[in-house]
Amino acid sequence: MSSGLRIGYIGGQAGRVNERAIDSEWVGALGEYAELVPIPPLKLMKWAGGDPSRDPAGFLAKAEAKGQALADLCAQYGVSTLYANLTPLIPYLMLARGRAEVPLNLFFLAHSVGSEWWMKQWLAMAPLLREGDTLLCATDTAKEALLALSPAYAEAFRAPLCIRTEPAKPLRTEANRVKQLLCMGRLEDVKNVHVLLDVFHAVREAFPHVHLNIAGEYTGRTPEQIAAYRSLLEEKVEAYGLQDSVTFTGPVSGEAKDALFRSADVLLNFSTDPGETFGYNLIEAKAWGLPVLCTAWDGFRELVTDGRDAVLVGVDWSGPCPQIDPAEASAKLLGLLQDEPRLAAMRAEALAGLGRYAPAQVMPQLAARLAEREAALRDGRAAGPGLQCAPAGGPATGAAVFQRPLADSPALYTPAVRSGVFASQTPLSLLASRSETPYEAWMPLCRPYIAHFATTAAGAELTTGKV
Repeated sequence: MSSGLRIGYIGGQAGRVNERAIDSEWVGALGEYAELVPIPPLKLMKWAGGDPSRDPAGFLAKAEAKGQALADLCAQYGVSTLYANLTPLIPYLMLARGRAEVPLNLFFLAHSVGSEWWMKQWLAMAPLLREGDTLLCATDTAKEALLALSPAYAEAFRAPLCIRTEPAKPLRTEANRVKQLLCMGRLEDVKNVHVLLDVFHAVREAFPHVHLNIAGEYTGRTPEQIAAYRSLLEEKVEAYGLQDSVTFTGPVSGEAKDALFRSADVLLNFSTDPGETFGYNLIEAKAWGLPVLCTAWDGFRELVTDGRDAVLVGVDWSGPCPQIDPAEASAKLLGLLQDEPRLAAMRAEALAGLGRYAPAQVMPQLAARLAEREAALRDGRAAGPGLQCAPAGGPATGAAVFQRPLADSPALYTPAVRSGVFASQTPLSLLASRSETPYEAWMPLCRPYIAHFATTAAGAELTTGKV
């Protein structure tokens, strides 16, 4: 059902399994409403001259020439809208486009907001947005975080990610069989898999007929951090004697992933990741009629309803870092496992909520927005930068704005940013800086912008609305 809209996108696959799952669903669904034109990733990397993040200042010095080359690339593929699904390139595409005044709209997803790397990206990109760009934000909490950084993100388009999977028929029939728990996602300290093992151990003391599958890849800022976290989890498994009741499957996809969802009784997600926005596995759980036990964190409480298709575990962020109460989580998980009628009712609720995420519910609005903005671009109504790019002192080049401290750009950045940890930085210096702050040090720094991510159990139902 093409609308006549042509959208260029960067072909290939994302590096991480979870990102590939989202991107493949998204590109497939979008292709039903627009003509997608794949651009080889090597073509874009050659255009960029390798990894531009290694020398942002050098790229800025060549931005006008890069812009002319970008215009030629768009002409070669016949596109004036680009789905920028190679996220590290987005600010550099914007820089080149602005310096050479390339008639190009960008469409991209807010995969994350609160992680150190992503927050720096959003601060750096704020001066570079155009009125014709479309930033898709999947949850209200994520958009609120963007607005805590810059008013430039006021026009972010709110729509959930979508899933094409038809409602599946789970295999859960024997009342007395071993219950299967599933944790699906990255294995990192911010995902609190170590807390999950504490909770699982406590539950097994009272309910021994239960097994836990942990599926995902180890990730982290450095190889040393990854190795340390792997050792921590292995030590907990050994100390608790869980060798026969916990399986680490590694990253999974395709039929192997389906098999884990098909056999599971409850999906567990204890993330307090500052980079969390949506929780895609919570939607996947709906497709399998799978009840969820998860933290009341960020967009999770917009996707599921406490007491209906999920049980939420409160998150307390009164101290430096968000905290989960293992005793609360253990009691809630044990209560679920011991109440088969409740699990059955939650399965029905999960399946009933799947329709909100069908492409037919999401894509027509998005395609209409992209088509409208492309028409405006052709008519010359949105060829230039948005109002947020013009500083209070009058017009300035993109290079000047990009090299001005955030504290000196009141029209672009919120008071919290202009008085915060990044106040003396420039958009350019943010792109050039490394993002290696440990979790314990980063969380107090990002709290002024994402404190609303955390909700106690008593307030978990107080959300801005379902998506």
